[in-house]
Amino acid sequence: MKKIRWSDFSLVSKIMIEVGVLAVLLFSINMLFYARINNSMQEMDDVYASNAQITELGQVFDDVQDSMYQYLKLKNSQALMDYYQNEAKYRQELEKLNERNIDDSVKLLEKKIRKMSESYLSCTAGTVAAKRGRNVEKYKQEYDESLELYSYIQSSMDELNKQLFKENSQTYAALRAVMRYLEISNMMIMLLVVICGMFLLIMATREMFLPLTNMAETAQLVGQGNFNVKMPQQIPGMSLER
Repeated sequence: MKKIRWSDFSLVSKIMIEVGVLAVLLFSINMLFYARINNSMQEMDDVYASNAQITELGQVFDDVQDSMYQYLKLKNSQALMDYYQNEAKYRQELEKLNERNIDDSVKLLEKKIRKMSESYLSCTAGTVAAKRGRNVEKYKQEYDESLELYSYIQSSMDELNKQLFKENSQTYAALRAVMRYLEISNMMIMLLVVICGMFLLIMATREMFLPLTNMAETAQLVGQGNFNVKMPQQIPGMSLER
């Protein structure tokens, strides 16, 4: 079986192969860059999702306190229903916080908030139950404890939000640097591929232009009356026969 060599291809075939390889390379580089950019954007979204989660937790926490206060003040069924709904929602949000012992200030603060919140919800439930049972002494005791815990938890949430924002800002800056590096790297790689493609194209077309140049020079010498010149080699992929 005859081995196919690069020189056996016609000029048109060589150009088509080189252009095709160049197009595949550029497409692959762009797809890789697109995938890396998407990953970086997802990481950026995740960075501030934690702050949004704590903000949502704080809002529901305030709703629990407000709805409890509204029931204590109005003592109607709608206020009681609002309290129970907000309490259930707050418990759901608390499930997103860490509850394990992890050597991380943010995670430890989350665990602290979760623990205090459980005590807080126990106090609010006791306050509502004492109010419904007209147990004034227990109602005041539970209410004072819930207010104290409310203040502690609110301060802890503010501190957690600040710590998360500080960490996320650093992570965001690092991701921005990575995206900038990816952008510059992609431009450099694409520029290198284009230069290599142009070089290969020039090398391929050189096989055609050199013989044409030699033929032009030979024709000029013949036109000047010099009939002893040697005919140049045939252009690859072209025939002088008709």
